[in-house]
Amino acid sequence: MRWYRNLIAQKWDYSDRATRRGRPPLTQETVDMVLDLLEENPTWGDDSISNRCANVGIEVSPSSVRAIRHRYGIPPAPERQKTGDWARFIQATWPGLAAMDFTTVETLDPETNELTTLYVLFAMRVATREVHLVGITEHPNKAWMLQQARKLTDDFDGFFRDVTHCTIDNDRIFSKAFTAVLKDRGVKCVRTCVRTPNMNAHVERFMLTFTSEAMRWVVPRGEWHLRGVVREFLAYFHEERNHQGLGSAIIQPGPGVGRGEGEIRCRTRLGGALRYYPSGGGATFMRPTGLIGGRHEEAPVSIALTGA
Repeated sequence: MRWYRNLIAQKWDYSDRATRRGRPPLTQETVDMVLDLLEENPTWGDDSISNRCANVGIEVSPSSVRAIRHRYGIPPAPERQKTGDWARFIQATWPGLAAMDFTTVETLDPETNELTTLYVLFAMRVATREVHLVGITEHPNKAWMLQQARKLTDDFDGFFRDVTHCTIDNDRIFSKAFTAVLKDRGVKCVRTCVRTPNMNAHVERFMLTFTSEAMRWVVPRGEWHLRGVVREFLAYFHEERNHQGLGSAIIQPGPGVGRGEGEIRCRTRLGGALRYYPSGGGATFMRPTGLIGGRHEEAPVSIALTGA
């Protein structure tokens, strides 16, 4: 008798004539907009998201926002505020963000030929990629670190004069007393997570550049020699090296950069390990042609450019 019951059900089935009840479904464009607002504004709740959508003529109820959150596994505003990502912190503090880190260099004593480990502390303004040699020491104790903190925040020539935040790692060298001195001068130190160098990626990348482009070619003969190497490399880093993070620009370009005119000549640093090719300006930079008697012979580059 099943066929008989199905026949009666088909007779009284008017589902094809029924109109859809309830709210119309949200378009994918509306859902994408809600997701963007949720991602970019962790402090906004469901009501706030609904009101912001209404400001641009899109009707989305708070319950619809809540349903979208549940569908995509997004927590409510109080939970999103607790789990803010590192990228958002970097973006919010970018203009006044700095970073600091140590590197170690083994120097060879010129008299005894014994190795001595020196600690080199660098600081960087992340937005501009400017790097400052904070100090070099064999013993980075508490007194030395406090002195460097005072120098960094000096009112006249401190490298941290306009800095609001500074990222540091969890090394015990960065003691509570050190961070307290910076905090008193308006610089909040933010520690990275353990074993996460990517959270301090900008200064870590500088350390790699310093090691691979300068220190691999030099055997430093004491602290005075190391200071000279660092000084030469920082001049090259700021005035002659292109930086991909800045759109392949030079941090402090000279007058001949991008002119495309005059004679191209090579300027060298660290005995030819670092090279730069400026043009124009009447400069008398020379190119090294070889090592003779422990020194570089230099000759001009035979290339000439004419202005367009």
